[in-house]
Amino acid sequence: MQEQEQGAVLSFLPENDRFAYLFLMLHGCRPSEARALQVQDINFEHGSIIFRRVYTGRSGNTLIERTKAHRQRVIPINPDMEHILRELCMNKLPSSFVFTDSKTGNPYPSRTLVKRWQAACKKAGKKIGLYAGSKHSWASQRASKGLSIYLISKVLGHTNIKTTERYALVDVEGMRKIMSTQN
Repeated sequence: MQEQEQGAVLSFLPENDRFAYLFLMLHGCRPSEARALQVQDINFEHGSIIFRRVYTGRSGNTLIERTKAHRQRVIPINPDMEHILRELCMNKLPSSFVFTDSKTGNPYPSRTLVKRWQAACKKAGKKIGLYAGSKHSWASQRASKGLSIYLISKVLGHTNIKTTERYALVDVEGMRKIMSTQN
């Protein structure tokens, strides 16, 4: 999914919920990691985010103190999101969740994020899952810009670079340009 398509989907999401989806699109993290993000996990002084926990389980609503790869991961805060994160964290306790459902004030239930995404995609005329429209698209967008697959892999939290290569879709247009360029 290209950035402009993501923007179209964002425009159809409930206004109070857009920040959670924007965070997913700008940081390449798993929805289960964003849902589990607490104020204490954001270090504005160093401009970084640490992923320590995820929601998991059959319902996707069991909080566990480890990531999918069983290790913590630190990534930089995307500059386009820093002011939003500062506002979301303002006057909250360190153990408070950063992203909460605007209707309940609680962390997003797993299915809520997916259902709202699907409804927005339908309105935008797109058919793509949340994971593919955020995490996978983040990786593909960066790979198509020629950015380091190694660094993309680190941000995504992959333990094997082959996994990243599978998710970072090939830039067909870029290859087409290379094939038509003469020496």
